[in-house]
Amino acid sequence: MALPIFFVILVIGIQAFAARGCVETERNALLAVKAGLTDPSNRLSSWEGQDCYKWRGVVCSNTTGHVLKLNLRNSYNDVNKRPSSALSGKINPSLLLLNHLKCLDLSLNNFNGIRIPAYFGSLKNLRFVNMSIATDWFQAINKLPSLTYLDITYTNPSVIPISLPHINITSLRVLKIASNDINSTIPRWIWNLTGITYLDLSFNQFHGFIPSELSFLKSLKVLLLRYNNFKGVSPKAFNNLCNLSTLDLNSVGFTGRGIRSVERLSSCAQQNLQILRFADNN
Repeated sequence: MALPIFFVILVIGIQAFAARGCVETERNALLAVKAGLTDPSNRLSSWEGQDCYKWRGVVCSNTTGHVLKLNLRNSYNDVNKRPSSALSGKINPSLLLLNHLKCLDLSLNNFNGIRIPAYFGSLKNLRFVNMSIATDWFQAINKLPSLTYLDITYTNPSVIPISLPHINITSLRVLKIASNDINSTIPRWIWNLTGITYLDLSFNQFHGFIPSELSFLKSLKVLLLRYNNFKGVSPKAFNNLCNLSTLDLNSVGFTGRGIRSVERLSSCAQQNLQILRFADNN
C-alpha cells in the first residue's frame, strides 16, 4: 500500500516541479515580446533559460506555471535621472498567448505613438492595467469586462476619449487619469462606472462645473480632483456619496459659490469623510 502512495506523491511532486519551470508556449511568447522591444538599460537580461518564473518582472502561478503578472514598469528614478533607460519598440502579438495574465504594467516607458493592437482586448483575464502608452488604447481596453484597475496617468491627452457610445469596463473599481493636461469637461463615460471606488482626475485642466452625475458613483471612497480649473460644483453632485472617505479639492479653481457648496456637503457625504483638502481656492 505504501508504494502507490509514494507513487502519487512522486507524480504530484514532478507535476509541481514542471509547473514551476514555466509553460513552454508562454515562455516563447515572452521571448517574442522581448525581441520586439528596445532595451537600452538591459533590464530584461534575465530573460533567458527555461525558468521564466525567475525572470525580472514575470510572476507565474506556483501550481500551474502560467504567467499571471507582467511588470515592465520603468522606475521613477530611471525616468528622472536616466530617461534613455525606458523600454521602447513594438508590443508583439505573442502577448495574446499569455491568456492567464491578470496584471500588466507597461507604465513610464517610451511607447508613445504606438497603437495598442486590437488583439489586446482578447486578454479577458486582465484585472489590472497600468500604462503610459499612446494612441487608440481605449478601443482595446474597452473589450476587457473584468478589468478592475486602470491607470493611464501621464498619457497623451489626445487619446483619452471625452465621449463614448458604449462602455464595457463597468467592473472597474480604480481609475487614474491624473497628469494628462486634459482641457475639457469631465468625460461623460465616467458616470457609467457606477461601481468605482477610487477616482483620480488630478493635475489636468478639467473645467466647467462638477456635474450632478457625480452622484451616480455611490460606491466612491476616494475622489481626487486637485489642480484643475472648475468653475464650481452642482448642488447635488455629492448627494449620494455616502461612502466617501477622502475628498481632495485643493486648487480646483472654486470661487465663492463653489466654496459654499463644499462647506454645505450633505450629511450623507460627511458621514464617512475622514480627509477633506480644500486649500488654494479663492
